[in-house]
Amino acid sequence: MALDGVRISASLTTVEIEPKGKRAQLRLTEQAAFLDGYDRPELRQSGWGSLLDALGAELMRAVAE
Repeated sequence: MALDGVRISASLTTVEIEPKGKRAQLRLTEQAAFLDGYDRPELRQSGWGSLLDALGAELMRAVAE
């Protein structure tokens, strides 16, 4: 990830989705290196939380249709 052209972090993210009956389990693993203190683990956790909440809401809408 870069901010104003300066690299602030690098990461490798793996997403696994497993069926669990009529549902699914999602496992997200992120390995990250944070450079120069501009990016932090809690910022990533918050960002992923928001994205996964939005994905869950969209999937619930799709199932309800």
